[in-house]
Amino acid sequence: MIRPNGALGAARAATVEAVTLLALVTGASAGQAAVSDSIPRSEAVWLPLPVEEIDRPERLERESGGSSALSLRCDVKGGRVLLRRAAAAHVRGACRVDVEAALDAAGRAAFALAASRERFQIAAGRVGIREGPTLLEEWIGSRRHSSRIPPPAMRASSFEPAGASSPSIEGVGLRQEAAAGGAAWGVWCVAGRFVENHEYRSRTAALGARFGRNGSAAHLAAGFLRDVGPSATRAAVSIGWTARRSGAGVLPRGAAAELLFAPRGVSTLFSAWGAAGPLEAACRWRRRAGEARATAGEATVEGGPRDARVRFRVSGGPSGASGSVSRVELECRLGTPVPAALRGGETRWDQAPPVGPAEAVVKRERFWVLEATVARSNRRTLAILASRRERSLPSGWREGSGFGGRLGMASRRGQLEILIQATRAAAGGSAWGSAFYAAGPVALRSWSRPGIWAAARGSLRFGRWTAGGVVESREDDAGGGTTAASFWIQRTLPAAAR
Repeated sequence: MIRPNGALGAARAATVEAVTLLALVTGASAGQAAVSDSIPRSEAVWLPLPVEEIDRPERLERESGGSSALSLRCDVKGGRVLLRRAAAAHVRGACRVDVEAALDAAGRAAFALAASRERFQIAAGRVGIREGPTLLEEWIGSRRHSSRIPPPAMRASSFEPAGASSPSIEGVGLRQEAAAGGAAWGVWCVAGRFVENHEYRSRTAALGARFGRNGSAAHLAAGFLRDVGPSATRAAVSIGWTARRSGAGVLPRGAAAELLFAPRGVSTLFSAWGAAGPLEAACRWRRRAGEARATAGEATVEGGPRDARVRFRVSGGPSGASGSVSRVELECRLGTPVPAALRGGETRWDQAPPVGPAEAVVKRERFWVLEATVARSNRRTLAILASRRERSLPSGWREGSGFGGRLGMASRRGQLEILIQATRAAAGGSAWGSAFYAAGPVALRSWSRPGIWAAARGSLRFGRWTAGGVVESREDDAGGGTTAASFWIQRTLPAAAR
């Protein structure tokens, strides 16, 4: 449906604000956040983020580690079963071996092998850097440029399978850590060819070291790129520092920073956070050198008791070399009497061509997402999910909405979740709906057409063995419908079983 941006638009904007204000009174509850470098662990109690705003969405498809496991993921379309990922992990004592093979939509394969023992790890094949220096990863290309600002690296870098279509390095990576007398240090290196969507672009190498003691840590890393074709080698150096305080009787607070010295200039990433009673505040600031719109910032304020929290976030900055995105969000949750969570806000995109006299394009989107647990009894829960998006286009505003329910059942031997939702989206618009993943968290998925969608996720335990799976209907890359499934079998370690 197309509507003019006039009095009616102002009235509907006021409606969104009224719903958000109502949430301050009626509440908001716990949701699950997708696992990502850009999402702190503390955000697991808030509503999930959309998949497109997550740095590494492929992590959602991987089952939680720690056990020997075999997993498969496939798509079913038109009576054909297409294998997308096969992985196996084996744990024996302190040793762990992971093998993975993944295929993209065109059927091209990627392989990865990783082996670790205590504080040592070696990886080969299509690998990605995990928890590495953020700015250095963006410079190399192994991390996507998301609209949200990720935190600086705070842990020793490690490696993981990167999938068939994710930005990654096809080569070899090594990591070694050690600890003595309250201090910890680690070194890592990776070398190979940078690849994305099976396009090999440059030879890449990176190495780094980290030292930490008493809550503070420092890292030093360097990266090298040698372009394919004319010989041209570029280098960058990353320096980082982290300091934090926490513990009994101490309010958590800290700061982290990363500097990247590259041919295009000095890039900076800074983060600080702290708490004072029930009030928590955090801010992040980033500057990417050499971009037309280089500076981005984000500030978050959160307060209230455990069962009635309110969070306000405002951010703005570049989403690419020639555009920027700004966002204002208000999120709140209530634990009792009706657990519920609501997020509402507005996002604005300013896109300008990098060259030429063309005028900038401005797009806006207003949205709200609601989740409420309406019934809970004897290990069974029933939650309702609702969302609405209003997106501006040159031809007018387009709307999308979604509504559904999620039923959860649990027993001593397993659990089952069933999700049914309906979406309505005008041409050019999109709706949000929840989506299940093998890793466990829930994320918001965009639907570009109307329909009724169903999904189920469950697991069953037999002694130390656990079998589980996810089956759901989803949109494919061409906008059509398909059925996707993931299945896995895990064996719990004896130490974990005790």
